[in-house]
Amino acid sequence: VRHLRLLKDEACQPIWRRFAASPFPNLRVLGLAGLMRSGSVDALLALDRDFTSLGATLESNDLGQAMSQLEQQVRKASRTGLDSQALDAVGRIALNEEAAPGVFDFAAPNILSSSRNPRGLPYIVVMLDNPNAIGRRSAKTAFCNALRRNPAQPSPLDAVWKPEYAAHCPSVLPDIETDEADIRFWKGWWDSHEEEVAQAAGGPLPRAFAPARYRTATRGRLVETTQDIEGRFSTLVFLFVSPRPEGRPGPAGALPGSRTL
Repeated sequence: VRHLRLLKDEACQPIWRRFAASPFPNLRVLGLAGLMRSGSVDALLALDRDFTSLGATLESNDLGQAMSQLEQQVRKASRTGLDSQALDAVGRIALNEEAAPGVFDFAAPNILSSSRNPRGLPYIVVMLDNPNAIGRRSAKTAFCNALRRNPAQPSPLDAVWKPEYAAHCPSVLPDIETDEADIRFWKGWWDSHEEEVAQAAGGPLPRAFAPARYRTATRGRLVETTQDIEGRFSTLVFLFVSPRPEGRPGPAGALPGSRTL
């Protein structure tokens, strides 16, 4: 499979399609992920329909990255990103009971906010309760990115944004207490503004529900550090870039198993 990914997309299409039609869940996931990386929204919708039987496969660990590449491909072609149907699929998959913890924590909120479509907000609000601290921060960032006015990307959400909300959007390195206070603010904001958002969107919004793992997992906290600001920034960058080659040490203060340059 690794060798297939090195080939041009068009050369792999027949193989990915054959895998996607396989009766074996692990091969289906590989095929659908390959088709998504090539820009197939139909593959995303097929994954959504059958995710209950596909989400438990080991190969599903690559689906978050495949979804992100799909969104990039669609945006490159249309400049508007995924449509409402596809966004609903992303939200349902990320909150599905069969989704492995952590697989969609970073990708899904960003995809749901990228087009500034109001339909993404109900899913992101649920993700604000993610027991994983980095997942909660990703959801908070995505919520702000969807709401915040962007002249290059007008949205019905422009009608509900107020400049003072920026105080509750992420700074580069917020402390833990501020981070959690901002999340409580946005959850409360949603409770009092959901109908206003629906009116701005011109119709009802999807219903989103937290998976059981959100209620049963221990709520994690980002590790506090005594590093100076430069060291903290370096650690944060190392969390979100590529996996560290085996045996190569991370920066001072980096979390075990973190991602690095």
